[in-house]
Amino acid sequence: MQKPILTALIASLLTLSLSACQAGSGSSSTRALSARTGTTDASTAQTAAAATGASTAQTTITDSAATSGSAAADTTAATTAELAAAAVTLPETVIFQQNGLTITPKGLEDDPIWGLGIKLNIDNQTERNLMVQSSYAAVDQYMTEALFSCDIAAGKSANDTLYLGSSGLEAAGIIAPGEIRLHLSVADSDNYETVLEPAEMVLQTSAYGQTDVPEPSEDGIELLNQDGVRIVGRYVDDSSFWGAGILLLLDNQTGQDILVQCDNMSVNDVMITPYFSSTVFAGCRGYSEITLLSSDLEENGITSIDKAELTFNIYNASDYSSLIQTDPLQFTVGS
Repeated sequence: MQKPILTALIASLLTLSLSACQAGSGSSSTRALSARTGTTDASTAQTAAAATGASTAQTTITDSAATSGSAAADTTAATTAELAAAAVTLPETVIFQQNGLTITPKGLEDDPIWGLGIKLNIDNQTERNLMVQSSYAAVDQYMTEALFSCDIAAGKSANDTLYLGSSGLEAAGIIAPGEIRLHLSVADSDNYETVLEPAEMVLQTSAYGQTDVPEPSEDGIELLNQDGVRIVGRYVDDSSFWGAGILLLLDNQTGQDILVQCDNMSVNDVMITPYFSSTVFAGCRGYSEITLLSSDLEENGITSIDKAELTFNIYNASDYSSLIQTDPLQFTVGS
C-alpha cells in the first residue's frame, strides 16, 4: 500500500515544479502517435498471450506531420482561454458547512503563472487548528491539478486561492469552465489527524450549461481498455521540461475514483524509472504525462525513444486496493 502513495507524492512534486515553470517555457518537440496496428484490448491481449505463449501486447507508434502547427494552435488556444476565463464568474455560495467549518468560494481569478484560481474563504469555528488540502479537481469532466493547502487556526478564518492546472485545461480544450468538482480533505494541523476524508464539492460557474463538454481527440493509440478503464497514448514529447514524456489520455468509467501508475518500464530494451501517478475521478477523463528524466536517459545512452515496454497498475484512489494489473505492454515509435 505504501508504494502507490510514495509514487503519487513524487509525481505531485514534479507536477508542482512543472506548473510553476510552464509560463516561461517554449514549444516542445512532439511526435504524434497513430494506431498503425490497431488498438489493444487488455483482456484480448491476455487471452492471445495465453494461447501463443507470448506475454507482451505490442502497438506501433509513428511520427505524424499533422502536429506541424501544434505550437501555434496551443498559443491561440491559451489566448482564447484567457479572454474567455475573464468573462466567467462564480457565485458566492457556501459549498461546505459541517461541525463548525464553512467553505465559501468568493470568485475566480486568472494568474499569469498559476492559471485559473478559485478564491476561497475558509471559516474555522471549531476548537482545533485545521489544514484544508487538495491535489486534484475535475473541470467539465476533465481532470486537472488543484494543489492547495491552507492552515486555519481555531476560531479564525482565512482567504486563500486554489489554482487549477492550466496544462490540463488546455489539453482538454476547455476555454470557459462550467462545472468544477473539488475534493477537499481536512486534517488537524497540529497532529495531522484526519478530520474529514476527501469530500466532493461541486461549483457551477456562469458558463455552466452554456457550452458543450469537449470530446477527447481520437488521435493516438489505445493501450488499455478493460473493466471501465481506457488508456490512450497520444504522443511522445522529446523535449518536455524534465527530459522526455509520453502523454496519455485516461478515461475512468468504473464508478469509483482511481489512481493510475506504471511500473517495470524499459526504453530501447534498457530499464528506466518512469515518474507517473494520476488520479481520475469516477466518470471523468484526463491528460497526464509519463516523465522520463533527462539524467536517466543520458546515463543509459538513450537519445531517442524508439520503443518502450511498461505495465500499468490501477488502484482504488480511496483505499489503494488493486483493481487492474496489466501484462507488459510494448509500443514502438516510428522514425
